[in-house]
Amino acid sequence: MSHIGLEDLGLLAEGRVEPLTRARMCEHLARCRACMASYADAVRYHAAWVARPGAFDPSPDLIAAGISAGESAAPGPRVVLPARAESVAAPRRVALAAAAACAVVAAAILLGAGGGDTLLHPWQRTIPAPIRTALESASAVGFVLPGGERAAASRGPVYRGSPAAENPRLEAALQQCLDRYESGRVGPVETYAAGAGFIATGQLLAARELVNEGLTRYPDDPRLLVLAADVAFRMSQLGRSEELLRKALRARPDDPIAALDLGLVLADQGRAAEARREWLAVIAARPGTPLADRAGRELARLR
Repeated sequence: MSHIGLEDLGLLAEGRVEPLTRARMCEHLARCRACMASYADAVRYHAAWVARPGAFDPSPDLIAAGISAGESAAPGPRVVLPARAESVAAPRRVALAAAAACAVVAAAILLGAGGGDTLLHPWQRTIPAPIRTALESASAVGFVLPGGERAAASRGPVYRGSPAAENPRLEAALQQCLDRYESGRVGPVETYAAGAGFIATGQLLAARELVNEGLTRYPDDPRLLVLAADVAFRMSQLGRSEELLRKALRARPDDPIAALDLGLVLADQGRAAEARREWLAVIAARPGTPLADRAGRELARLR
């Protein structure tokens, strides 16, 4: 099999797979980084639900607000809040959402990447701190995302505390981004922040919808293209992910984040020589940076 389906990963996390099928799936997980990351988060979310089932119940106020907003005929960005209510509507969907969301879903607080806000680009400082933390946590274990570069080469434990779905600061930060998005004050940074918040809270389908909507307004924004590529990668759409990353590199040929992530996609497709070229280019262009360190680690793993 090329990749394990999301529903099968959820069933495996719940212990509902027959022994022979489980053995084949575990053999695949042992050699597939993408599926193993998704399975690890499915296990985390299933364990979290077993411990506190009520934490995943939909909020009546949130559902009412989403329905009300969805019925509005006012012009402006389309409201995507109902996707949140749908994603937590039944406990059975907890493991499936986690399997789709990969490493960032379970991120609550990054152990620490060093440096303060003075090291951030101006656009990054406009993103709420909890979402920046989630971006860094994601970048330490999967795709490197714009705004999370400082943690690209993190070697320590990535997660600490409760899963992201139980992190009220992260939920509040996402709501803040959505309020700005739905008010019409929308730029590529606001769209990126809201999309990253959706990924961090396990709402992969909502993230895809919002980011694709943003790309209709800003089709060449490298940040949105990388985020959309990350969503596609998490959903095992490797061809789509590669297409988006190559478009990001056409828009900004010297973008080391897009190049590093393209190497990850190529390596996952078994195209080792092409992946190696991308990572060597990152090392040459950004020596001594976390991005170069991460590219070097990927090269060593490839060998």
